[in-house]
Amino acid sequence: MKIAFVTDIHAHEPRLSEQVFVLDRAALEIANFHPDVVLVGGDLTGFSVPHRATPAERNSLVKFFLELARAAPVHICRGNHDYLGDWDFLNHVSSTHKMYYYVDCTGVTLSSECSLAVLPWLDRTTVRTENWADGVRARYAQVLDVPMSATRFVLSHLAVEGSSVKLGQPALATADPVIPASAFVNARACFFGHYHEPQSISGLADARYGGSLMQNEFGESRNRGWWSWDDGKAEHHVVPGIERVAVEIDGANLDAVVSLVTSGHLKIVVRATPEALEAAKAYADALASKSGAKSVSIELRVNRPARTRDGAGEVSSAKTIADKIKEYASRCEPLPDANTLSRSLELLTSIEEN
Repeated sequence: MKIAFVTDIHAHEPRLSEQVFVLDRAALEIANFHPDVVLVGGDLTGFSVPHRATPAERNSLVKFFLELARAAPVHICRGNHDYLGDWDFLNHVSSTHKMYYYVDCTGVTLSSECSLAVLPWLDRTTVRTENWADGVRARYAQVLDVPMSATRFVLSHLAVEGSSVKLGQPALATADPVIPASAFVNARACFFGHYHEPQSISGLADARYGGSLMQNEFGESRNRGWWSWDDGKAEHHVVPGIERVAVEIDGANLDAVVSLVTSGHLKIVVRATPEALEAAKAYADALASKSGAKSVSIELRVNRPARTRDGAGEVSSAKTIADKIKEYASRCEPLPDANTLSRSLELLTSIEEN
């Protein structure tokens, strides 16, 4: 059995243009691995709990999952950031490529020799017991305690005893329901989502947190990517992201700058005032040809002088709204035309009277 494992994608719109690059590269690498099955460990988009995906976030992941499904059937479990019901449509996206999304504990037959226990995140709205953690453990046990003759794998999004919260997660003791590692001793291999740093689980022979697919927050480790599992041999594949680089140039030699930013994964922005636009274009062209960056663009910045507004006292002390408008208009640059001022007075005085 060859398994590809991706988890904690957390695609979010402010950085989506960079993340799509990682999604495309990961999909290509996974396809070249030729897996028998692809597992996705939840937390598909966003950082709020739960997060409702935006159309752009949703579309980027549908494209990603379809690419994965062309390589092998894709099984996706819900994470704690995934809004309940937000991704159910994935079960109906394609009639030709197999894609499954799970919001409840399920046993799945992968082949005549292999089965998959899917244990998605169960929040307080789906486990209505007095003790949330006890309810979650009981629901998981309904699947894990069923005797199986086939080799069992586990896909889940949860907190397992013996794992630890690391950078990219809150630096606090977890309030999540903690599942004892002993619950998974009969599994051939376990693939967990929830914690963003790849880590193995003490007490289990073949169990791991996949870590996040890509960097999501400033300061996170670059050790981000996906896992391959080939009959017991597990390997973590780091997928380079697009780095953000800011370079302030004051007469610097172009070659010196290029030596700092040479990478095929960078997006470079050359910032310039309108007066320096032509020089910026020439610099950007040279930087693009020499650095090998993914893209080089120009961003115009306007240097505005500090401004003060005179007449605030006169405006505030005017008795009527008409007088306030006249005082304000007399200090605008440029002055409003007579028709605009007249119409404004007419409308606003009418509102005041009514």
